[in-house]
Amino acid sequence: MATATTADGQPSEAIAEEPAQRLHGIDGLRALAATLVFTFHAWWILSPAGIARSISDAGDAAHLANSALLRFGTVGVALFYLLSGFLLYGPFVAARYNGTPQPRLIPYLIRRAARIIPAYWAALILIGLVEPDLNVFTLHGLKAYFLFGQIYSFDDLRQGFPLPPMWTICVEVTFYIFLPVWAWVADGFWKLSHSPLRAEFTLLALLAVASIEWKLHVVRHAAIQTSFQPKLIALPASLDLFAAGMALAVVAQAARHHHWALPARLAAPAWAWWIAALACLGLMAATSGPDRLITTSWQSSVMLTALIKIPLAVCLAFPILFSNRAGLIRRALSSRAVAWVGLVSYGLYLWHSFVIDRLAGISQLRHPQLAVWPLEWLLALALSLVCAAASWYLIERTAVRYARQRA
Repeated sequence: MATATTADGQPSEAIAEEPAQRLHGIDGLRALAATLVFTFHAWWILSPAGIARSISDAGDAAHLANSALLRFGTVGVALFYLLSGFLLYGPFVAARYNGTPQPRLIPYLIRRAARIIPAYWAALILIGLVEPDLNVFTLHGLKAYFLFGQIYSFDDLRQGFPLPPMWTICVEVTFYIFLPVWAWVADGFWKLSHSPLRAEFTLLALLAVASIEWKLHVVRHAAIQTSFQPKLIALPASLDLFAAGMALAVVAQAARHHHWALPARLAAPAWAWWIAALACLGLMAATSGPDRLITTSWQSSVMLTALIKIPLAVCLAFPILFSNRAGLIRRALSSRAVAWVGLVSYGLYLWHSFVIDRLAGISQLRHPQLAVWPLEWLLALALSLVCAAASWYLIERTAVRYARQRA
């Protein structure tokens, strides 16, 4: 399907009447998120030695650029989480405004499972067959990989993943289960409150604050000084990002229902929002990562990254979600080529690290020069998109259509 899609791979009821340009922009945001994660892994895996030596002699600007590239994965995941909150919560909020029943639980879960599991399991099986040492076909693999249990034990995290991005898929699956429960609670407050919209935003603000408090508690009492530990990557630690996307969904539905023009006015021009996003990225790069310019404790670094990535993701997404005014950024994200990358972005997300690892195994690509790295990036991206296209056209599209018919 070449048109813009929701997380289901199909137009959502909540946004089906949106202008096509805006829907293509959402696919463009997905493409951006996947490309950011891809670029992080390509930089991390393909160029650790030769480029690291070049950077070490290049001064603070090069160190800041290196740190920013190492934050691309964090930004891409944050954007994915925000878009999930926006797209999946939208139908629940629309139902409240329209006075219709909330989306039914079983069809919702069927669509979610069809969107995530078939392509994910197929990738796991194929990679497990190619690399038997990954222990995919063991009891540990069944629990940690196939049943999404890999982020709840530090021992599982330490063993690594057949698919490095799989920990974020586990978080997404947990959010899919959490969302209907949250929508049921919010619906009760909506019906009982004299100011439903205020109650909705208050609940989402409390959810974000609870997530931040969770992270503060973890870093204060953590025995392991790293951000990659179960309590800092499981759903509670990311609910502030999901809450931001859910809040944007509420704004979108309220603007439609009350005919608010303010969100669209604020969203233009897009370049101003993206300059703010770049400023957030610069601040994140300066305060976190191995090449940070501002020396901070690991706890401060973790919390600063966690706080900065929320406005960063919002700044990237807001002008695309709320404005149809043409501009260079919107035209780029709405182009057919970029929208297609967004369409197959889940497959790109699943397969890119495997492709990059295979390329890194080629002796000529182990320690590339800085000038050669962009060519290696393009080669890895092209091969990853071939795998992504196969995943979409052979597995995902069929699974999504079948699930929608059954649901």
